[in-house]
Amino acid sequence: MKNGVMTGMGSICISSLGGKATALVLFLALSLPASTGDTLHSEAEPLRQWIVDNVELIPEYHVDADMRWFYNQTCDYFRTHYFIESTIKIELLLLAIKERGLVGCTFEVTPGMGQTPRNVFFDPMDIHYAWIPFLEGRFGSIEGQMGIDHRCFHEVDRKDFPTVYWNELFLAAQSTSYRYKPFWQSNAHELKSFRDRFGWRVQWGYFLREFGNVKPSNINFENHRVHETNLHLRYLLERSERLGAAILTEATVGFWRDLSGPMPIEEGYWRLELSPEATVLNTRHGWVFFFLFTLDDIPSVPGAAEGRYAGTMQPRFSRNKLIQFGVRMFM
Repeated sequence: MKNGVMTGMGSICISSLGGKATALVLFLALSLPASTGDTLHSEAEPLRQWIVDNVELIPEYHVDADMRWFYNQTCDYFRTHYFIESTIKIELLLLAIKERGLVGCTFEVTPGMGQTPRNVFFDPMDIHYAWIPFLEGRFGSIEGQMGIDHRCFHEVDRKDFPTVYWNELFLAAQSTSYRYKPFWQSNAHELKSFRDRFGWRVQWGYFLREFGNVKPSNINFENHRVHETNLHLRYLLERSERLGAAILTEATVGFWRDLSGPMPIEEGYWRLELSPEATVLNTRHGWVFFFLFTLDDIPSVPGAAEGRYAGTMQPRFSRNKLIQFGVRMFM
């Protein structure tokens, strides 16, 4: 183009960085002065080279899936709803800048199976989804996160409870060994110091009620949580080349506000979980066999007017005194 203006130019360059994940290079320049091809290339080259050297596409992914069986159901609701449950969790780190700033998202799906005595032994009860976009910063041995945890709870072929969903804005800090695979890889060859045996995460979240001009019921529906704090600790007990043992504990405290009924409810809630784990390891994945015991005090919720729990309060979100045995695969 001679004596004119180039109104837009975009170039995408994908290259391999010697052992790193594929790098994404995206350069968009608007209203650049017309010039020869050589001059234009020389102006763009420093930025292009910086992106090639510092930006990675999908540098990491983490996948785990489990199957759990429930025991010690202490009430009719638990006996009906808690028989078998599984969770599939996929976490993608989509973009990394200088290996310190990352953009990621997590997707979870949890179908639950109950049982109807003398009728249906395996009865699909509900399914839960979560989608969690986040930003992550890495600072030595500590990682920081901020994001939005969107969760929704649906029933399967029944109308016993209303659908519940929320959007939780959260801030979190965690060790570099918090995730399953880094935890076992970091302890792959020897037992380290007392501190290095820990994988941990602490998170505080606030449940949004409104966001700009968005209809409030599209942000939060039938959820009575206001804010919540969670602490996750995993401690390495023993480790050999292919086998390992650890113990996991997770504590949650929060505040509950329900102003919908004739008697407003404003109170705290809590949950404590303890889980010994035995792990079989491979170079790329591992298998975890675990036992999980739960204690909690979470308010009951009313059943839907047209469902079988109409007019009653049920422990829909409680798992108090339930025992779980399960197996988990991670990679």
